[in-house]
Amino acid sequence: MRRPTLPPVFFLLLLGVALPGHAERPAAHVNDTMQDYASGIPLHTAGNAPFYRVELPFAVYTQARPDLADLRVFNQEGERLPNALGEWREATTPVVAETRAVPWFPVPGAPARGFDGLQVDIRQHRDGRVIALQSRLPASAAAGVAGYLIDLSALATPVQALQLDWPAGATVNTRVRLEASADLASWSPLAEGPLLDMRHGGQQLQLRRIGFAPARHRYLRLATDTPLPALTAVTAEVLPADSRTAPPLRWHEVTARAGDQPGEFRFDLGAYLEASRVAVVLAGDNRVVPVELLVKAREKDAWRPVLQSVAYRLDQDGRRIDSPAQDIAPAAGRYWLLRMDPRAGDAGPGLPRLRIGWTPQQLVFLARGTPPFLLAYGNREAAPAQLPLASLLPAYTAGAETRLPAATPGAPVALGGRQAPAAGQEDHAPVDSKRLVLWGVLLLGVLALALMARSLLRESPPPA
Repeated sequence: MRRPTLPPVFFLLLLGVALPGHAERPAAHVNDTMQDYASGIPLHTAGNAPFYRVELPFAVYTQARPDLADLRVFNQEGERLPNALGEWREATTPVVAETRAVPWFPVPGAPARGFDGLQVDIRQHRDGRVIALQSRLPASAAAGVAGYLIDLSALATPVQALQLDWPAGATVNTRVRLEASADLASWSPLAEGPLLDMRHGGQQLQLRRIGFAPARHRYLRLATDTPLPALTAVTAEVLPADSRTAPPLRWHEVTARAGDQPGEFRFDLGAYLEASRVAVVLAGDNRVVPVELLVKAREKDAWRPVLQSVAYRLDQDGRRIDSPAQDIAPAAGRYWLLRMDPRAGDAGPGLPRLRIGWTPQQLVFLARGTPPFLLAYGNREAAPAQLPLASLLPAYTAGAETRLPAATPGAPVALGGRQAPAAGQEDHAPVDSKRLVLWGVLLLGVLALALMARSLLRESPPPA
């Protein structure tokens, strides 16, 4: 009995089946050039230091991959330079603030004028503590309280907020300005925001805290637009002496578009950002709305809840008071969803806005060759090339990158490479025609093999 033989085309088809799988394995483009990237930012350096750091501008987040694996630094000779991603502060356990009661002194005057035109005599102890305060009013000033002097000179550690207490049941709706001084002679602005204590329909809206960037201050003074009830206590939020504070946040604001359901609004940041503070800015006047915020990285992802709170916009005597930004657990994503409680009525005219507070990462690089250097980004196929900080910086200790000299970024320039959009756009990648051809060959090969096997089985004689 003659065995059926397989034609040579059979082996060619097997080879065709194997080749596409091999061809699909992506190459690790580590030894790439700046022309492989969509955009670049010149990095200008001063001095002759071996290492520099740069805060990643917002433009990088709009085109780079969410994991920032496609960041490269080149010198003028086109050489790729070693680099590493760093944080603005070393990772530590969360810092818990302590509260300390501090002395305060009312300053007689007119609340609307604040401290303008006032002559204040202050008696101090030899250690700097304020003992007594007396102000001389201008002839045109009305009696009242212009503000308060707050003595922090006994505190030896950074302060990040004040909390004011007044009698229960008092109604408060004012805006305050906080200034700091080291010598009671010159003052600099520190913070501004609302103070509220309002009741309606069995609900209470209260805001007694004034937050600011953590720092050591000896004296603060507080001015209000309208009189406050007689204060019963002033409390300072004090950080431990060895705490490391975060850098100032960068802010990004976007306007909503209508969502899929009534009372829903969607926001596209245009970049993949990790937010640590958020603020909802309502449209219209005199609105108080319970809200929920959710986030996701890509369009196809499920929404993740971030915050439930109350947003408001209040107008009184021509003054507008918006709900302040709130701290949240770090939430990374590009797309945000705002849901308003329908029991609070419609959203009013216009669209709400979302303000995101985020901390950019910094890139540390070895300065070799001719400056200015170039930070390139935007390549979806680039392989990770960053080193660990401990490998890049000799004798590295946690937080050492924050003490390096900073490079100054310039304006973004187009490099002409293949762009890698921010998170949420990966689903719309351009079609790879070569890959489609290879898959087509694979499918045709499998079909031909099936037909050939069927034909051979028909030609084979039945077993004896």
